[in-house]
Amino acid sequence: AFDHSAIGMALMALNGAWLKPNTALIELLGFSEEELLQLDFQSLTVAEDLVEEIDLLEQCLEGKIDSYRLDKRFIKKDGSKLWVLLNVSMVRSAEDEALYLIAQIEDINDRKIHERELVEANRKLKQLTDRLINQNRSLNDFAHIASHNLRAPVANLMLLNELYGSTEDTASKDEIFDMVSRSTEDLQKTLDQLVDALIIKNKRGMDMQQLTLNQLVDGVNQKLQQVILSTNTEIDYDLQVDSLFA
Repeated sequence: AFDHSAIGMALMALNGAWLKPNTALIELLGFSEEELLQLDFQSLTVAEDLVEEIDLLEQCLEGKIDSYRLDKRFIKKDGSKLWVLLNVSMVRSAEDEALYLIAQIEDINDRKIHERELVEANRKLKQLTDRLINQNRSLNDFAHIASHNLRAPVANLMLLNELYGSTEDTASKDEIFDMVSRSTEDLQKTLDQLVDALIIKNKRGMDMQQLTLNQLVDGVNQKLQQVILSTNTEIDYDLQVDSLFA
Protein backbone atom coordinates (compact mmCIF):
# COMPACT_ATOMS: atom_id res chain seq x y z
CA ALA A 1 0.00 0.00 0.00
CA PHE A 2 2.87 2.35 0.80
CA ASP A 3 4.75 1.90 -2.48
CA HIS A 4 1.63 1.70 -4.65
CA SER A 5 -0.32 4.56 -3.00
CA ALA A 6 -1.82 7.11 -5.40
CA ILE A 7 -0.66 9.95 -3.16
CA GLY A 8 2.82 10.76 -1.92
CA MET A 9 3.90 9.05 1.29
CA ALA A 10 7.14 8.99 3.24
CA LEU A 11 8.77 7.92 6.45
CA MET A 12 10.62 10.84 8.00
CA ALA A 13 13.17 11.12 10.78
CA LEU A 14 12.34 13.25 13.80
CA ASN A 15 14.67 15.96 12.45
CA GLY A 16 12.73 16.13 9.17
CA ALA A 17 15.07 14.05 7.00
CA TRP A 18 13.47 11.76 4.42
CA LEU A 19 13.93 8.10 5.37
CA LYS A 20 11.81 6.36 2.75
CA PRO A 21 9.76 8.15 0.06
CA ASN A 22 7.30 6.21 -2.08
CA THR A 23 7.11 6.31 -5.86
CA ALA A 24 4.25 8.81 -5.96
CA LEU A 25 6.23 11.30 -3.86
CA ILE A 26 9.35 10.87 -5.98
CA GLU A 27 7.31 11.61 -9.11
CA LEU A 28 5.52 14.51 -7.41
CA LEU A 29 8.67 16.38 -6.38
CA GLY A 30 10.84 15.37 -9.34
CA PHE A 31 13.79 14.14 -7.28
CA SER A 32 15.23 10.64 -7.40
CA GLU A 33 15.04 8.56 -4.25
CA GLU A 34 18.79 8.97 -3.74
CA GLU A 35 18.47 12.77 -4.00
CA LEU A 36 15.58 12.93 -1.55
CA LEU A 37 17.48 10.84 1.02
CA GLN A 38 20.13 13.57 1.08
CA LEU A 39 17.53 16.25 1.90
CA ASP A 40 14.99 17.08 4.59
CA PHE A 41 11.49 18.55 4.35
CA GLN A 42 12.72 21.89 5.70
CA SER A 43 14.96 22.50 2.68
CA LEU A 44 12.09 21.75 0.29
CA THR A 45 9.46 23.89 2.04
CA VAL A 46 8.70 27.48 1.03
CA ALA A 47 10.04 29.71 3.81
CA GLU A 48 6.68 31.40 4.51
CA ASP A 49 5.10 27.99 5.19
CA LEU A 50 7.94 26.57 7.28
CA VAL A 51 7.28 28.50 10.51
CA GLU A 52 3.86 26.95 11.08
CA GLU A 53 5.05 23.43 10.34
CA ILE A 54 8.09 23.67 12.63
CA ASP A 55 5.78 24.74 15.45
CA LEU A 56 3.47 21.78 14.80
CA LEU A 57 6.41 19.36 14.60
CA GLU A 58 7.75 20.60 17.94
CA GLN A 59 4.33 20.02 19.51
CA CYS A 60 4.44 16.45 18.17
CA LEU A 61 7.93 15.86 19.59
CA GLU A 62 6.81 17.23 22.98
CA GLY A 63 3.82 14.89 23.03
CA LYS A 64 1.28 17.71 22.97
CA ILE A 65 -0.27 16.41 19.73
CA ASP A 66 0.01 13.10 17.84
CA SER A 67 -0.51 14.46 14.32
CA TYR A 68 -0.99 17.60 12.30
CA ARG A 69 -2.46 18.63 8.99
CA LEU A 70 -1.84 21.74 6.88
CA ASP A 71 -1.69 23.15 3.38
CA LYS A 72 1.88 24.03 2.39
CA ARG A 73 4.12 24.56 -0.61
CA PHE A 74 6.97 22.28 -1.58
CA ILE A 75 9.80 23.38 -3.86
CA LYS A 76 10.19 20.85 -6.68
CA LYS A 77 13.49 19.94 -8.31
CA ASP A 78 12.78 22.28 -11.24
CA GLY A 79 12.32 25.18 -8.80
CA SER A 80 8.55 25.48 -9.18
CA LYS A 81 6.29 25.58 -6.12
CA LEU A 82 3.66 22.92 -5.50
CA TRP A 83 0.72 23.23 -3.12
CA VAL A 84 0.10 20.03 -1.14
CA LEU A 85 -2.14 18.84 1.65
CA LEU A 86 0.19 17.40 4.28
CA ASN A 87 -0.86 14.93 6.98
CA VAL A 88 1.83 13.95 9.48
CA SER A 89 1.48 11.37 12.25
CA MET A 90 3.95 10.48 14.98
CA VAL A 91 4.87 6.80 15.50
CA ARG A 92 5.83 5.95 19.09
CA SER A 93 7.20 2.89 20.82
CA ALA A 94 5.41 0.89 23.49
CA GLU A 95 7.28 3.06 25.98
CA ASP A 96 5.79 6.16 24.28
CA GLU A 97 9.13 7.13 22.81
CA ALA A 98 8.96 9.08 19.52
CA LEU A 99 10.41 6.90 16.73
CA TYR A 100 9.65 8.46 13.33
CA LEU A 101 7.01 10.33 11.33
CA ILE A 102 4.66 9.13 8.61
CA ALA A 103 3.74 11.79 6.06
CA GLN A 104 0.94 11.70 3.50
CA ILE A 105 1.31 14.31 0.76
CA GLU A 106 -1.56 15.04 -1.64
CA ASP A 107 -1.22 17.32 -4.66
CA ILE A 108 -3.76 20.19 -4.33
CA ASN A 109 -2.06 22.63 -6.69
CA ASP A 110 -4.99 22.82 -9.11
CA ARG A 111 -7.40 23.44 -6.24
CA LYS A 112 -5.27 26.31 -4.94
CA ILE A 113 -5.11 27.85 -8.42
CA HIS A 114 -8.91 27.66 -8.68
CA GLU A 115 -9.26 29.19 -5.19
CA ARG A 116 -7.05 32.13 -6.19
CA GLU A 117 -9.05 32.58 -9.37
CA LEU A 118 -12.27 32.51 -7.34
CA VAL A 119 -10.93 35.09 -4.88
CA GLU A 120 -9.90 37.34 -7.77
CA ALA A 121 -13.28 36.87 -9.47
CA ASN A 122 -15.06 37.75 -6.21
CA ARG A 123 -12.87 40.85 -5.84
CA LYS A 124 -13.74 42.02 -9.34
CA LEU A 125 -17.41 41.21 -8.75
CA LYS A 126 -17.39 43.30 -5.56
CA GLN A 127 -15.79 46.21 -7.42
CA LEU A 128 -18.43 45.96 -10.14
CA THR A 129 -21.23 45.70 -7.56
CA ASP A 130 -19.95 48.74 -5.65
CA ARG A 131 -19.70 50.72 -8.91
CA LEU A 132 -23.25 49.75 -9.91
CA ILE A 133 -24.55 50.68 -6.44
CA ASN A 134 -22.90 54.09 -6.70
CA GLN A 135 -24.25 54.62 -10.21
CA ASN A 136 -27.72 53.55 -9.09
CA ARG A 137 -27.50 55.93 -6.14
CA SER A 138 -26.57 58.75 -8.51
CA LEU A 139 -29.50 57.88 -10.76
CA ASN A 140 -31.86 57.83 -7.77
CA ASP A 141 -30.55 61.23 -6.64
CA PHE A 142 -31.03 62.61 -10.14
CA ALA A 143 -34.53 61.15 -10.37
CA HIS A 144 -35.46 62.82 -7.07
CA ILE A 145 -34.07 66.18 -8.20
CA ALA A 146 -35.75 65.89 -11.60
CA SER A 147 -39.10 65.01 -10.03
CA HIS A 148 -38.87 67.95 -7.64
CA ASN A 149 -37.75 70.51 -10.22
CA LEU A 150 -40.15 69.45 -12.97
CA ARG A 151 -43.29 69.20 -10.84
CA ALA A 152 -43.96 72.97 -10.70
CA PRO A 153 -43.49 73.88 -14.39
CA VAL A 154 -45.47 70.81 -15.50
CA ALA A 155 -48.32 71.71 -13.12
CA ASN A 156 -48.25 75.27 -14.47
CA LEU A 157 -48.54 74.01 -18.06
CA MET A 158 -51.42 71.71 -17.15
CA LEU A 159 -53.36 74.57 -15.56
CA LEU A 160 -52.71 76.84 -18.52
CA ASN A 161 -53.88 74.09 -20.84
CA GLU A 162 -57.13 73.70 -18.89
CA LEU A 163 -57.61 77.48 -18.85
CA TYR A 164 -56.98 77.67 -22.59
CA GLY A 165 -59.58 74.97 -23.25
CA SER A 166 -62.22 76.64 -21.11
CA THR A 167 -61.75 80.16 -22.55
CA GLU A 168 -63.74 81.30 -25.57
CA ASP A 169 -62.36 84.83 -25.86
CA THR A 170 -59.74 85.04 -28.63
CA ALA A 171 -57.68 87.75 -26.91
CA SER A 172 -57.60 85.70 -23.71
CA LYS A 173 -56.59 82.61 -25.68
CA ASP A 174 -53.73 84.56 -27.27
CA GLU A 175 -52.61 85.77 -23.86
CA ILE A 176 -52.78 82.25 -22.44
CA PHE A 177 -50.92 80.91 -25.48
CA ASP A 178 -48.10 83.40 -24.80
CA MET A 179 -47.99 82.19 -21.21
CA VAL A 180 -47.84 78.57 -22.42
CA SER A 181 -44.94 79.45 -24.71
CA ARG A 182 -43.05 81.09 -21.85
CA SER A 183 -43.77 78.13 -19.57
CA THR A 184 -42.53 75.76 -22.27
CA GLU A 185 -39.32 77.74 -22.56
CA ASP A 186 -38.95 77.66 -18.78
CA LEU A 187 -39.46 73.91 -18.80
CA GLN A 188 -36.76 73.52 -21.44
CA LYS A 189 -34.39 75.63 -19.33
CA THR A 190 -35.15 73.46 -16.31
CA LEU A 191 -34.37 70.32 -18.31
CA ASP A 192 -31.12 71.86 -19.51
CA GLN A 193 -30.21 72.78 -15.93
CA LEU A 194 -30.90 69.24 -14.76
CA VAL A 195 -28.66 67.84 -17.49
CA ASP A 196 -25.94 70.33 -16.52
CA ALA A 197 -26.34 69.33 -12.87
CA LEU A 198 -25.88 65.68 -13.76
CA ILE A 199 -22.75 66.50 -15.75
CA ILE A 200 -21.36 68.57 -12.87
CA LYS A 201 -22.12 65.75 -10.42
CA ASN A 202 -19.89 63.45 -12.42
CA LYS A 203 -17.03 65.93 -12.83
CA ARG A 204 -14.60 67.35 -10.35
CA GLY A 205 -12.74 70.61 -10.17
CA MET A 206 -15.36 72.69 -11.99
CA ASP A 207 -15.43 76.43 -11.26
CA MET A 208 -18.23 77.85 -9.12
CA GLN A 209 -20.53 80.47 -10.61
CA GLN A 210 -22.14 83.54 -9.04
CA LEU A 211 -25.93 83.32 -8.89
CA THR A 212 -28.20 86.37 -8.51
CA LEU A 213 -30.94 85.47 -6.04
CA ASN A 214 -33.49 88.02 -7.28
CA GLN A 215 -33.29 86.59 -10.79
CA LEU A 216 -33.71 83.06 -9.44
CA VAL A 217 -36.76 83.97 -7.37
CA ASP A 218 -38.33 85.94 -10.25
CA GLY A 219 -37.80 82.91 -12.48
CA VAL A 220 -39.56 80.63 -9.99
CA ASN A 221 -42.48 83.08 -9.70
CA GLN A 222 -42.82 83.16 -13.47
CA LYS A 223 -42.84 79.36 -13.70
CA LEU A 224 -45.53 79.19 -11.02
CA GLN A 225 -47.52 82.16 -12.30
CA GLN A 226 -50.67 80.28 -13.21
CA VAL A 227 -50.59 78.20 -10.01
CA ILE A 228 -50.21 81.38 -7.95
CA LEU A 229 -53.10 83.09 -9.74
CA SER A 230 -55.44 80.09 -9.54
CA THR A 231 -54.88 79.67 -5.80
CA ASN A 232 -54.95 83.41 -4.92
CA THR A 233 -51.51 83.00 -3.35
CA GLU A 234 -49.46 86.01 -2.28
CA ILE A 235 -45.66 85.75 -2.50
CA ASP A 236 -43.64 87.82 -0.07
CA TYR A 237 -39.91 87.41 0.42
CA ASP A 238 -37.00 89.35 1.85
CA LEU A 239 -33.57 88.26 0.59
CA GLN A 240 -30.74 89.03 2.96
CA VAL A 241 -28.07 88.63 0.25
CA ASP A 242 -28.04 89.61 -3.39
CA SER A 243 -26.04 86.68 -4.73
CA LEU A 244 -24.18 83.47 -3.82
CA PHE A 245 -21.69 81.10 -5.39
CA ALA A 246 -22.67 77.57 -6.39
